[in-house]
Amino acid sequence: MPITNSCGQTVEPVEVPYFILADDAFALRTYLMKPSSHIGMTRSKQIANYRISRGRRVVENAFGILASGRQCLLTTMQQGPDLVRDILKAGICLQNLGREDVQQNLIPGELRQQANMQEVYQRVGPIRDTMEAKQMRENFRLYFNIEAGSVP
Repeated sequence: MPITNSCGQTVEPVEVPYFILADDAFALRTYLMKPSSHIGMTRSKQIANYRISRGRRVVENAFGILASGRQCLLTTMQQGPDLVRDILKAGICLQNLGREDVQQNLIPGELRQQANMQEVYQRVGPIRDTMEAKQMRENFRLYFNIEAGSVP
């Protein structure tokens, strides 16, 4: 079913694959979405950038909470994908167990006082975005700027 945006344009819904939210340090790919360049920033691009950045911040905060106190998550892991997946699952379980006391009262975290996150990568060479990924980001921009994709 077509959707009409605020400018009266008809937009056909598209199926969207899962993707990772990133920042400008990475190349835009269909599996890795990042905000648009600030050059020639329109209001609709600002809205789309805000939504992409907002989602990324939520994930970064959650990982920061998980990584605090777990030194192995603050650096490149040398294990295979299956073992890394198990380590992350165990860390998530431990984090969830440690968030409440015996009366199930929330224990405030000390992430902000103990944060020691460091850059775990170094960019090498130029970043090249794919045309397919640019079109996907444009579809997000259109969606974020219609009533169906808006947030308060």
